[in-house]
Amino acid sequence: MKKRLKTLRKVLLPIYEPGLDSLIKKDVEVGRFTFYNSLKECLNDVDAVFLAVGTPPNEDGSADLYMFWRLLKRLAGI
Repeated sequence: MKKRLKTLRKVLLPIYEPGLDSLIKKDVEVGRFTFYNSLKECLNDVDAVFLAVGTPPNEDGSADLYMFWRLLKRLAGI
C-alpha cells in the first residue's frame, strides 16, 4: 500500500480520464488535494470525502458495493 500511496502522491494515476492528471497535479501542488492511507489522519478539517473502492460486477451485472458500504460504515464510526 505504501508504494501505491507514493505513486498517487506523484500524481501517477491508475485510471485514465482526459485532463484528470493535470487537474489533480495542480491541486496537489497548491495543497487542495492530498492522498492518505489513514482515515483518522484524512478526516481532519475536510469539506468533502471521495470514496474510491473497487466495485466488481456481481453475477447479475450489478455493482458489488460491499467495499463501499464497509468503508462508509468505518467513516460513520459503526
